[in-house]
Amino acid sequence: MAKEGDIRIDLRGDGRVILYKRDNLKDPVWQARVRVPNSTGYKRITTKTSDQREAERFALNYYEELYIHVKTGGSIKSKTFKQVFAEWEKHVATMGHTRKGGSWEATIERIRVYALTFFGQMRMNDIGPIQFADYWEWRKKNYNRTKPSNGTLRRERTSILPVFKYAVSKGYLTAVPDTDLLIVVEK
Repeated sequence: MAKEGDIRIDLRGDGRVILYKRDNLKDPVWQARVRVPNSTGYKRITTKTSDQREAERFALNYYEELYIHVKTGGSIKSKTFKQVFAEWEKHVATMGHTRKGGSWEATIERIRVYALTFFGQMRMNDIGPIQFADYWEWRKKNYNRTKPSNGTLRRERTSILPVFKYAVSKGYLTAVPDTDLLIVVEK
């Protein structure tokens, strides 16, 4: 992060909000490194200003926002559904069979066809009951051959849950979101 000659300021005196400015740049702006309690890692962000007071205000405000985000169940290490799915897919390849002795391939394919298309670029900690309600509505209208039955949607839900449980185990989420909203198919 900081090199000799760089300016570095600990705003709170506890190492949670560090402002730094690289000396060797033509027009240096203040950068911030922020860590909050009850989370692992830190966030680096530019303040986009060379004014020290403005940078301090920005960094402290960002710390407060991040602190509240983590306190309400968010995570600093937020990844997209697509990134977590890719990690999970590699993980299950090393596990062997499912609990019932089956293959993970059907589960992976079920996720890849629909859930990955819908949730792919969403951040894991942004996916909650509302996004799942939207997914179920979207899923009822988007299918390859036949309209999905309630059983099909339940199997999809069962397939998606291990990805979220994996995200919890890795610290990307604090809990698995509620996925049960509105999976009844209209006749």
